[in-house]
Amino acid sequence: MQTMVLPGLDVDVSVDLKCDVVGDGTAWAAGGFIVEYQASDGAILGRTAYLQRSPACPWTESDVLHLIDVDPNRWDTYGFNVATELDNLPGVPRDAVFKLGVMVFVEVADC
Repeated sequence: MQTMVLPGLDVDVSVDLKCDVVGDGTAWAAGGFIVEYQASDGAILGRTAYLQRSPACPWTESDVLHLIDVDPNRWDTYGFNVATELDNLPGVPRDAVFKLGVMVFVEVADC
């Protein structure tokens, strides 16, 4: 994970991404790019994920997790403004967001 202190919430984030995952039956997979919103002590306040997930993936959105499915068939550029994206995460206290963490991830289960 790469972490940076934010100069404010008016910051643009973008990534070029292509990912494809496969899962059968109860086996599932998810992969992509995660942006974490962190407090000054590093506590995770919320996340935005650009991802591809197999049908059995149990992940669901919440007031602190925004999931954005990507097209597995092509490279594309995805991006957002942090202040605007936080509108999708009502459980994240804006005044507590101090750092941003970014990472590429993959998770599999029941394989």
